[in-house]
Amino acid sequence: MPRKALLTLTICMLGAIAVAPSARAQDKLPDLAGTYRCDPYPVSCANSGQTFMVTESGKTVMVKNDKGDIGQGTLTSNITVSLGAPWNTIGIISADARTIEWSAGTRWRKQ
Repeated sequence: MPRKALLTLTICMLGAIAVAPSARAQDKLPDLAGTYRCDPYPVSCANSGQTFMVTESGKTVMVKNDKGDIGQGTLTSNITVSLGAPWNTIGIISADARTIEWSAGTRWRKQ
């Protein structure tokens, strides 16, 4: 292999190694575990429940509301979460992981 090509390959590999740790840091999943209170934004929380207990294991989240409904979800990225039945909704997680804005029109705030 010519020296110039070898030098270029080496520089590219070193660059990839240098960038890899920072990419992993950005992928750190938020800690959603805790108790949340539903805000009517803009729809009422009457159907979904008023309070929610969230537990987390890796990318899997388990949710139980004050009505006794239990559901499972997935952290789909460091800023999004998807909940299955009975809620079937997608949420955007705030930067401080204390608020989730749901596609169903509600907002959960960590207590």
